[in-house]
Amino acid sequence: MARTFRFPGGGFWTVAEWTSPDPRGAGAGAMRQVLRFNSGARILELTQWPDDWASLPGDALAELLAKSFPRDVQRENPTDFHRRAVDPEAR
Repeated sequence: MARTFRFPGGGFWTVAEWTSPDPRGAGAGAMRQVLRFNSGARILELTQWPDDWASLPGDALAELLAKSFPRDVQRENPTDFHRRAVDPEAR
């Protein structure tokens, strides 16, 4: 099952359970289950996720995405165009 949601102030993301190669697996062909978020060419994979992810509302999926893959606030962003609504203000 795949779900699509809109990130606050941003683009659309699709999320689904996925079988992916395990870079830390033993031997060639090792696989793992992940919860894969993708938007365009960007792919982010969670190895641990809530069992009820498929029934979560879109805003809860956006929160799961933001908390699981936080932005590096130490790295300076020369513009404010890429700032997400859920990111803390620049320090």
